[in-house]
Amino acid sequence: MFYAHFASIEDPRMDINIKHGLLEVLFLTVTAVISGCEGWKDIYDFGQAKLSWLRQYRAFANGIPVDDTIARIISALVPEKFTECFIDWVNELRSYVGKEIISIDGKTLKRSFQTNDRQTALHSITVWNKSNGLILAQSGSEGKKNENKTVLELLDLVELKGAVITVLRNAVIHN
Repeated sequence: MFYAHFASIEDPRMDINIKHGLLEVLFLTVTAVISGCEGWKDIYDFGQAKLSWLRQYRAFANGIPVDDTIARIISALVPEKFTECFIDWVNELRSYVGKEIISIDGKTLKRSFQTNDRQTALHSITVWNKSNGLILAQSGSEGKKNENKTVLELLDLVELKGAVITVLRNAVIHN
């Protein structure tokens, strides 16, 4: 199922000296991040620790690529295409679960504004699946007054049929 959704991503590398398949690197990266990894080194360490499990799904004939290689490959991808594939895959996963609770949450990062100008604070909108703990879509917003526009754009990306939708308002992230 994973590979069917991500197979349409073009490999940005030249054909010469490719040691690790693009789908291997994508599968490694996505599963590592879902498991809580937060950087390229974490992804590499996850791959080393879980190589036998990963090989149940792909060959990984040349082992796990080093963290710099993972970073170069993922960074060279077209972000919009990756996001589209990821959302399609997550939406298919969600369809197996049944009725879900989808939460839409707008947040403002506290003290993220520039020199007393609170209008420059960072705002984001997140659409997430409460029952599976998955973020389905996320986007920055141009302030609290523009949240509705961003929410509508995100809802176009996510399959909501049969889901219960909740909206959280006025949340602030404290750092």
